[in-house]
Amino acid sequence: MDSLFEVPANASLEVVAHKAGYDDAFIRLAESIYQERFPGSEVLHTGVNDVPAALEPRFVAGNPPDLASSSGLAMMDLGRLSHEGQLTDLTPLLESPSVDDPSRTVAESLLPGTLEMTTFGGRCYAINYAYKVFDLFHAKSLFEEHGWEYPRTWEGMLELCAEIKSAGIAPWTYAGDFLAPLFRVLLSMATKLAGPHIVRDIDNLEPHAWRADAVVAAAEAMYELVRRDYILPGTSRMTYMEAQEQFVRGKAAFIPCGSWLESEMRGITPAGFEMRLAPVPSIGTANALPYEAVMAVAGEPFMVPTKAKNPNGGLELLRIITSRQVARTFSGSTEELSVVAGAADGLPPGGSLGVVRDVIERAGENTFAIGFHLRYRDLYKGLGRVTAELMTGDITPREWSIRCQRESDLIAADPTIAKYPR
Repeated sequence: MDSLFEVPANASLEVVAHKAGYDDAFIRLAESIYQERFPGSEVLHTGVNDVPAALEPRFVAGNPPDLASSSGLAMMDLGRLSHEGQLTDLTPLLESPSVDDPSRTVAESLLPGTLEMTTFGGRCYAINYAYKVFDLFHAKSLFEEHGWEYPRTWEGMLELCAEIKSAGIAPWTYAGDFLAPLFRVLLSMATKLAGPHIVRDIDNLEPHAWRADAVVAAAEAMYELVRRDYILPGTSRMTYMEAQEQFVRGKAAFIPCGSWLESEMRGITPAGFEMRLAPVPSIGTANALPYEAVMAVAGEPFMVPTKAKNPNGGLELLRIITSRQVARTFSGSTEELSVVAGAADGLPPGGSLGVVRDVIERAGENTFAIGFHLRYRDLYKGLGRVTAELMTGDITPREWSIRCQRESDLIAADPTIAKYPR
């Protein structure tokens, strides 16, 4: 494999990678390939859970690593960093030949839509790597034990929750410190009801996006869980790992999460417990999208800081990471799809990877995504605070929608924040 980016042969390469949720074997494989190509180099690898805490001071000081990844609670503010000129425009990488097939570019080797959410002002500043589905997990083993059926409608959800509660099990739990999966469920219901314009309007900071009838209806549906006492006591104070542990120990029947859950809880999940990902139930009878529609989007962005000591080495390593060999290792160890097209072909069909494939296949063209969390990090945090109050019953659904819109309007009106419409 030829070097395309004039990497100094003996230059060290520093990688800081988001660690929580994933085995980093795929990154270490890519690093070993890099070192074979550049035997005089030294690769320094650090896996951290809180990437912003580790890297924001280094961006300010002007000594960031050569390649970094972030996600979830540990998400860097990509919109701000790109606006400040802190991130390398990845166009040269995306237009370069892929490792697997020199007749195709790196961009052409990725799944369609991969680069949309990390493209700001017409330039791509990060490559999201994990192709995630954001839906609802249920305790499959508990369902089989009690003869419960997963509901396709929210009316059916509330009826089932009454049965679950009467059996002495809390129907729902969620991550009190990471509200994103929860409002993704809410926005999934709204999008199924009214159509994909819901998430586009939200991403584009439209002045009535959060007050749309479908969004309010979805908030009212979610609020019924609070009003009917269908949430595990103490949930609002739990960390995401505490909530997930309560779920796998059978204390709650449902938890909103991304498709990484099974991989993340490996080693903690008791023997005999099975979980299953399924689409969010529909709240209307005349929905714009079918029940099978899902929120599916690439996540886990990799970025190359402009002030890195060896940015060309970062680009070269990222090119290796987008190879099928590395992506296949990622899918095999995490049971998640990568954005590298065809990389998971031939892997065993069972497990969570098989479930995710099945969910995406059933959805077909009916997938949708949100991207404001990458563009406007302060909005993401503000919406989390407001949604937390909704789920403790401190505010009503309509108050929630008004306050969410206020958070969005503040970002829209701030001239110091660059805007990146979809």
